[in-house]
Amino acid sequence: MNDLFEWLPLGAIIQDKSTNHRVFCVHGGFGSTIAKLEDIEKINRPFKINLGGINDQSQQMAMDLLWSDPTNSEDMVGMHPNTQRDPTKQNNIMCYGPDQVDKFLKVNQLSMIIRSHQNVIDGIDHFASRQLITITSCCNYGGFENDACFLVVQKKLVISPKIIKPSKAGTPWLAIDSVPDTADSSVRRPPTPAKQKVKD
Repeated sequence: MNDLFEWLPLGAIIQDKSTNHRVFCVHGGFGSTIAKLEDIEKINRPFKINLGGINDQSQQMAMDLLWSDPTNSEDMVGMHPNTQRDPTKQNNIMCYGPDQVDKFLKVNQLSMIIRSHQNVIDGIDHFASRQLITITSCCNYGGFENDACFLVVQKKLVISPKIIKPSKAGTPWLAIDSVPDTADSSVRRPPTPAKQKVKD
């Protein structure tokens, strides 16, 4: 399974040829090393990410695509170290402001970015004047009682969100301290914290 992940695409483009609108789909974002979509093609495959010891351009670009996040506020512009994901600054994980989203879209002739990587309480969250959408695909992730969302992308890139409410009878994911002793809990990480809702 891990061998397969080393070859999987790190992003995708959804394009409507009648309008020439293009949407970039990615897990995290673009970080500080991805300026153009063509940069993604420079990532050597297969690749492994050495957390805490990234010293390779391909690994850093993959880290940016997989782990970068938008800033916590629309007022925070520029590129900043992501202290929540990378408090010791070992992996150069970044947060990008709305100005960086706008620049990335214009340089790459894109209409929008759709991403995940953060637990948004309402299942969907908008950023950078609605040019970036974050969705959460799992209800009640980590016990946060969050909604989940998936997007239906139709012709002319009309995007319809579908919200899934958590089941009242559902059980939240196991907490780290509740992992059975037989499991190797040293390789598990805590659930992604919920993204704080920022007023528009």
